[in-house]
Order: sequence, then C-alpha cells, then structure tokens
Amino acid sequence: MDKKVLQFIEFFIGIVILVILIYRTGIKDIYSTVIQANLLYVALSFLVLFITLLLGALNIKIFIDYLGYQSSFRVIGYYLFNWVISQAFPFRVSSISLIALLTRDNIKLKDCAAATFVDRITTFGVLFSLAAVSLLYFFRTRSIYLYIIFFVVFLIAASIFTFSGRSERILIALFKKFKSGHLTGFTLSSKTIAKNKLLMMTNIMITLVKHVFQALVPYIIFLGFNVKVNFIEFFLISILIITIASLPITTSGLGIRELSAVALYSKLMGIDTVIITSTYLIFLSLKYIMSMFLLLGHLARYLYLHR
Repeated sequence: MDKKVLQFIEFFIGIVILVILIYRTGIKDIYSTVIQANLLYVALSFLVLFITLLLGALNIKIFIDYLGYQSSFRVIGYYLFNWVISQAFPFRVSSISLIALLTRDNIKLKDCAAATFVDRITTFGVLFSLAAVSLLYFFRTRSIYLYIIFFVVFLIAASIFTFSGRSERILIALFKKFKSGHLTGFTLSSKTIAKNKLLMMTNIMITLVKHVFQALVPYIIFLGFNVKVNFIEFFLISILIITIASLPITTSGLGIRELSAVALYSKLMGIDTVIITSTYLIFLSLKYIMSMFLLLGHLARYLYLHR
C-alpha cells in the first residue's frame, strides 16, 4: 500500500475515534464545559506548551553544538517548523525530515542524523522507563515484565542501529536522493555524542523536564475547571498517554491520545469524563493554534529575507 494512502487512513481513523468520543461524551455537555474554561489558565498552558517545544529543540541544539558547530537559533526554528507540519497536516513528518531541515544551517548530514537519532533514543528511553514506573505504580501485574522486556529489546535494537556501521548503509539508502555520500561518519558522530556522559545526562534531564511540562499543559487546564488532583499521579498517567499515543496507529496519536486520557484519568483518578474530553479538546486546539502562530512567524521571516 502506498505510504501516503496509509498515512491518510491513519489520519481518518484518528478523526473517527475523536468524533465517536465526542458523540459518546455528549456534544452539549462538552460545549457547556468548554465555554466555562478559565482563559487565564488556558493562556498559561499555551505558554507551557511553547516552552515544551523549546526544550525539545534545545536537546538537538546541544548535540549539534558539541559536534563542533556554532549552530544558530535557526536550528530551533527548523525543529519548531518540523513539529508544526507533523501536527497540522495528516501526513506525519518523521525524524528524516528534521534531519533534512537541519542541513540548511550548513551542518553536515551525518551530524544532523547523529544528533537526531541519539536524541530519539534517549527520548524513548526516558519515556519507556517512566511508563514502566507508572505501570508498576498503578497496575502491578505480570504484564509489566513483558513491557520491560520489550523496552529493553527495543533500546538494544535502537542502539545497535545507531552505533553500528550498518546504520550508515541504511541511512544512505534513505537519503540516496540527496547528499548520501555525506553520511559517512554517522556512526562515529553518534558515538562521539554518546561517550560524553555529562552531555547525555544533560539531554536526559532536559527530556525529563520536557515530559513534566507536557503533563503540565492539560494539568493547568484542569485547574481552570477547578479540578485539583495529585500531580505526581497525574504525571505518571500522562506518561502512559504519551506512550500509547506514540504507537503508529493514528497520525500523531490523534484520537488515541484523547481516548486513552478519558479511559485512564476517569478510571485511575475518578475525573469526570466530560471534563477530561473538554480538556483534551482544548489541548488539541492549543496545538493547532500554536502551529498557526509558528507558521505565520516562519512565513513572516521568509518574506522579510526575500523582500
């Protein structure tokens, strides 16, 4: 099946899930709840969302700078632009497109790829580790051990791919249409980053803070509805939601994120389903509003440079 057709199907499935969730929760109930949202808290959550994006961009920038580049703030701009496309349109933009964008800042392709892939490994490593803690805290079932085994296997496989010579041949095949010869040395660049313990710890700490800020976005909206819950438990459930949404079922977790939020927060914390659905619809809207602002900023910069 054509990749674009498959991605469109994923987007369509996400929309269907979202529509069914809204219908089952009650359109009138959701509307009456959303219009009561505290706009001050919504604005604050919007700011926290932007900080979350900056933290993700910072992780890439510190890796690139360590490889010997004095990268400009355009690196952060490319990261934000890549996020916008992946959120605002049905066809997901992968790490490959981020690598291609980063090369526009005169950074070698091999180093862009190394910085991106090592960051992805640490991001998923931190995410899956926190998800394991969350599962142990809430469920304490034998299935957690299967999850941990899967996580370890995944981490080992991802590390072997990134730090072995075979990864260069695979990436050259992916980038055969542009600058494929410049990928030689990807493995060495990846190892250079990974060997610096302080740099890796910095990346891991920024990733942890980023996940906390991700959880703060819906948490602040909940506060605007006068729903006060234990933040630690809220954060752990948020990690499970992010993990579930990262599965390649729908485009950028659309529908899956909202459905899992309703299921987990209502069951584990007893929060009203109407408030959960309303909160995550506001959260989704904030993402698209953020995308619009960032796109306008990117367009304004482009027009300024080409005036």
